[in-house]
Amino acid sequence: MPCEAALQISVAFRSPENRPNGAERRWRQLRIRSLGDGAIWLWYLFGRQFPGAIQILDFYHACEHLGKVANAMYGNDTDLSRHWQKARQAELKANGVAEVVGHIRAWQPSTEAHQEIRRIESAYFADNAERMRYQTYLQKGYQIGSGVVEATCKHVVHQRLDQAGMHWRPAAAEAIVTLRANHLSTTPADLRPHLAMLA
Repeated sequence: MPCEAALQISVAFRSPENRPNGAERRWRQLRIRSLGDGAIWLWYLFGRQFPGAIQILDFYHACEHLGKVANAMYGNDTDLSRHWQKARQAELKANGVAEVVGHIRAWQPSTEAHQEIRRIESAYFADNAERMRYQTYLQKGYQIGSGVVEATCKHVVHQRLDQAGMHWRPAAAEAIVTLRANHLSTTPADLRPHLAMLA
């Protein structure tokens, strides 16, 4: 819950009506990147709040999907499964999403459950191909793992809201997270909406 609040606050800082005067030109010059775990609602949120931003699917979430296919193909945590996953991970890191999709579609599962895994996972990689250009992202110095975002959330949110004995109403928690994020931000937001809130 606090991390969701941090995401919403962070997004609110970036919406045009909340940007400080004079920041619009600097904002447009930034190359925004949004890093997510693959949840559809998150891509819609990023697209609405950051049109034109580079969307990156967390590499480790993509690897979990590879693991699901590998375990269905070769059995849970077998040598063949691990070998197949490592080969596909290397392809992903070389911008080889098409090769990964090809390997998944080439698999001929014998059960309906495994056929469903093939259908779902091949669609997952095909649908997210633009978000999985990991070699390109790494060459540009972009993060491909959401760990840095989660660590930031822990630093900004949990250190302030998640201490012993603390209980927060949603509006008060949002105001405190906004204040903390604003304090730590290089582009402070307009905090006036939170000034009228009753404590």
